[in-house]
Amino acid sequence: EVAKLRQQVAELTVQNQVLADKTTENSRLREMLGFREASPYRLRACRVVSREPNSWWDTVQVNVGWQDDPNLAKDQPVVSPRGVVGKTGNVSRDTTDVILMVNQNCSISATVEGTHDQGIVQGQGNFEEGKPRVMMDYLPKNSQVAPGQFIVTSGLGPYFPAGLRLGTVIEVPPVKNEYPTFGLYREAVIEPTADLNQLDELFIVLGPKQGDKQDAKPDSGSAPDAGSADVSH
Repeated sequence: EVAKLRQQVAELTVQNQVLADKTTENSRLREMLGFREASPYRLRACRVVSREPNSWWDTVQVNVGWQDDPNLAKDQPVVSPRGVVGKTGNVSRDTTDVILMVNQNCSISATVEGTHDQGIVQGQGNFEEGKPRVMMDYLPKNSQVAPGQFIVTSGLGPYFPAGLRLGTVIEVPPVKNEYPTFGLYREAVIEPTADLNQLDELFIVLGPKQGDKQDAKPDSGSAPDAGSADVSH
């Protein structure tokens, strides 16, 4: 009887873990659906299918390619409901590489939310205190940026539209008259708002939704036109 009870406890423990995993997944998918509906952009849903240990903080691979959507292209923003994850790299027939924002090859034009202070957010390729971080460079020397402020895309680049959340300021080093700033600008250490360690379902930003395309004025900060294909579920 004791042996049977132990077996039942083991089976119930496994069942509870499965239910907990399903509940977490269901909550995550509901968040994704809500984000897609509220977004002003056309979003292509995708799932991370590959992530190499030796390039954990550099790239991931998602399960969509040009065969799934001809509008997929290099350098398109990749986001989660929490914020920007990175940008698209090479697009193949069935898969697309995603360059994570902590990668040194990922630079994004950004601004301090609620201010006119602009700069460039760039990955440092490092991993500190259990979380990847990035730097915001070229902030004005007299910028009042402070820890706790949000950093968002400025829309000044050719690919990233304005207003996408990038991260939170966690440190503002003092301006020093030495390399790399030479006292000309201020830097800030940014922690991504998206959890780059746990990447499952993501969205690729293809451009404005159909209803917004007629109102959109072409300028250096607008997202590239993505055509009229429907958003894939």
